[in-house]
Amino acid sequence: MIRRVALAVVIAAAALALLRWVIGKDDFASSGVDPSNSPVKVGTGTPPNIVVDTTADGKRNAVGISVDGRFDFTSTVERRMPDGSRIFAKRYVIHADDSATVANDLARLDRVTADVFRIDDGEGEPKSVAVATITARVALVQLGRDAAGQPSIRADRDMDLTDVVLVSAPGSSLRDLRLAIDRVLVRQDEDGVHLRTPDDRMPFTLSFGGEQPMAMSGRGLDGFLPGLRGEGDTRDAQGQLRLDVAHEPVVTRADLTLRARGKLRYLEDLASGDGRISMHDSVVVEGVEAVQGAPGTAKAYGDELEARIQRTSRTADDGSERADPMKPSTARWRAMTLRGQRARLVVQGFELSCDSLVVTPALDGEPALFTAEGTPTLDETAERGLRFRAERRIHVVDVARWIGPLHRAVGFPSPRFGALAQRLFLFEGASHVDDRAHAITVDASEGLSVLRGDAGLDLVRGEGDVRVLGAELELSGNRGFLLTRGPSGERVRLGPAKVDPSHRFHVLERSTAAAPMTLEGEGACTFHRHPDGRVTAKVESPAGTVRIVRGTTTVAAIRTLDAELRDDGRLASLRATGAPCTLDAEFLDEKGRREAARATGTSLESGDGRSLTLFGAPATVVRANGGRVRGARIDVTPFSGQAPAIVVSGVPAQVDDVRVARRDRGADTATPESESLSLDAERIALVPSLLPPAVLRAHGIPSRSWANPARAQVLANGALDVRRRDVAGNELGSASGDRIWLRPESESALLTGLPAVFRERDASGREFVARAERLRGFRRADGTPYVIVEPNGEALPEIDVHGSGSGSSVRDLRVVASVPIVLDGDRLLVDGEMRLRSMRPDGSVDPEGLDVSAAGVEATLDRTEGTLRTLHARDARLVWRNVRAGGEDLRIDVPRTTIEVEGDSATGAWVELPGQRHRGGLVRFDYESRELRVWGPRAGSSATPRR
Repeated sequence: MIRRVALAVVIAAAALALLRWVIGKDDFASSGVDPSNSPVKVGTGTPPNIVVDTTADGKRNAVGISVDGRFDFTSTVERRMPDGSRIFAKRYVIHADDSATVANDLARLDRVTADVFRIDDGEGEPKSVAVATITARVALVQLGRDAAGQPSIRADRDMDLTDVVLVSAPGSSLRDLRLAIDRVLVRQDEDGVHLRTPDDRMPFTLSFGGEQPMAMSGRGLDGFLPGLRGEGDTRDAQGQLRLDVAHEPVVTRADLTLRARGKLRYLEDLASGDGRISMHDSVVVEGVEAVQGAPGTAKAYGDELEARIQRTSRTADDGSERADPMKPSTARWRAMTLRGQRARLVVQGFELSCDSLVVTPALDGEPALFTAEGTPTLDETAERGLRFRAERRIHVVDVARWIGPLHRAVGFPSPRFGALAQRLFLFEGASHVDDRAHAITVDASEGLSVLRGDAGLDLVRGEGDVRVLGAELELSGNRGFLLTRGPSGERVRLGPAKVDPSHRFHVLERSTAAAPMTLEGEGACTFHRHPDGRVTAKVESPAGTVRIVRGTTTVAAIRTLDAELRDDGRLASLRATGAPCTLDAEFLDEKGRREAARATGTSLESGDGRSLTLFGAPATVVRANGGRVRGARIDVTPFSGQAPAIVVSGVPAQVDDVRVARRDRGADTATPESESLSLDAERIALVPSLLPPAVLRAHGIPSRSWANPARAQVLANGALDVRRRDVAGNELGSASGDRIWLRPESESALLTGLPAVFRERDASGREFVARAERLRGFRRADGTPYVIVEPNGEALPEIDVHGSGSGSSVRDLRVVASVPIVLDGDRLLVDGEMRLRSMRPDGSVDPEGLDVSAAGVEATLDRTEGTLRTLHARDARLVWRNVRAGGEDLRIDVPRTTIEVEGDSATGAWVELPGQRHRGGLVRFDYESRELRVWGPRAGSSATPRR
């Protein structure tokens, strides 16, 4: 009986040799001689018929097996309890539907099923816990004897299994392992079990995981399974699982598939569940869901691949790692690296090319981050798609897939980005982007970040020294940039979000409609291109170092700038501030020549791109020839496409050192810039001359300068003050009043006030003063003045002439009239009631001087000395040097020292001298010699009483 039982154990061992790797290094069958091993209690199943042959000399050298029929066998392990009792726990159970003898040392089992258990020696009685179930259609085992001479499986021979399926039990450290293979050779040793296909072309299938299983297939398998013990044992799950595939390996998990033409190796640390895959020769990764919602759209190609996968045990609801039969295990990707001579990733219109591609999954194990190394490039496969290049690395991130697991982990649904960016590209090192569709290139010395969605390039962030080059704009800086694109257009910000004075930037704008424009400085600069083609710019510079240059125009010392360019590149609006900022430009001077000017103000504004407003304390405009305009506000508006109109306001508004050419009597041309003009008022307007010649002539103004609109006219109002000086700074004339209209080129003017005062002085000391509510005049082409002093209201106009000639007895005169007084060169004309009187040098009336009252007068002056030469008055009365005279006509001839009075036949003319009176048609009196002559029908003399 004992002999039959021992041989039955040998047959069972032949069928269970494959199972040794799932229950440890203990022998499958034991004779019980070794006291270190627990005795095996044989089950009561139906044993096969076993015959042991002997040699001729009686020694047992071979084992002859005769097996047939159903086979059932249970192996147990004895455990002694503290109370001395014994417990027999199941180790494995084997069943074969049929069995047969193949040769003396070879047995065949048909339709074999083996259930393998682990012994849990925890608290209480030892328990048998299921480990795995193995099924095989056919099992061929080779038998021999062990060291004690007992029948056993030969450890140096392979077991040949056909149509094998191994399935790990729930809770096993193999974590839902399923091995399916047509045929496999199995050999055991002290470390574990080695298995291989009979040749390297035989196909096989292997799967891992439960919830989303990972499958492995190919041709030619060579593997090693280390010795395992059940969970709960301190030695459980020690060692490394190895699987080598010789040809055409395929690894799949969900939609992801890894393929290769060459070899594959899979290594798994059974303690941690950390698995590693390496593949070689024409590796292809398919089904990468590089963009969420578009499975299978990405493929990667390379020469070799290394991947990491994390297999975790079934977990309980509380998250602990204890086995829960109702919870499937999981297998998740942890990393994947693809290498080759320009490995490639092709995903939804993009191709990523590099020397090494690393794929990192999100929390759910799905690929979400792709990292390319080794001078990587990224190309959009569209005809005019984007092209990217990086010095070190390119990272491609599926934004929704990367963030989605984070949302789900805290109970929120996966985010829906809609039209927002779906892909994030990160570029390390010197990076370059070529956006051919929009004719834009981007360079950054320290990397780029690109967020791209369905609408195109949505957001680009550059670091370090950067440059953005477009068809019309070129931008560069040393502290990065941010470019965004959306329905509202494109926006570029140079420099960090917080204004940094160390950031230096340069902008070049090109257009066919205007000269190129440059913008440079330190601080922050933002450009926004709108869908309609407009471009707006915003600049901040704490140091006030920003400047704009277009052609001969420069705006500098800018602290803040807001500008808008039209779609053709022309300036639409501008606002610049500084402390102060400056504008250098050219304009047409009085002779049509280009002249430089500088405008300065705390704020420069233009609402239409043509006009300009300056604010300051004060704002100034300075010409190259020294002319200057100052005021709290200066408005500059172009007129007739050439010269600008300038309006100055403030208290005061000032125009200083406006150069005026002076013409002297008889000169053909004027002396250039021989005089300057200054004007203070509450408001001053300098505008080009646009009045037609007929209008100018109607107002008595010469129209010779009509052809040149650059020759300005000046309009001023308020408490105004005008000064005219020579090149040495000596004052030549002045004016004051409430309003003035002035043409400096022709020296035409209209002055009003209460009263308006005009004063002119020449180098010889001659002075001319006019006072009235309204004065107007001009200087003729030969340099002679033409002045009209007009009455208005109650104030009477008056003119003072201060002469410089010492030899004249009539050198300081004042003319007051109720009608306009005209000074035409040397002629003084009054057609109405007037009075002419002599003055003292201090400006007071000389009671002993000349005093003429008349209904009209025409006088000539000595222009050189400013003295009276002749005077002809109508209905005049004269008092002078104790002489009185009157008549219809009164004539004074200063060079001849004569006074003539003429009257009609009715009234006659008369002259009174001290103590005498003379009357006649004509009376002539020499006021120097005191000679008197009288003519006419009523000529005569009489004594007069003294007065």
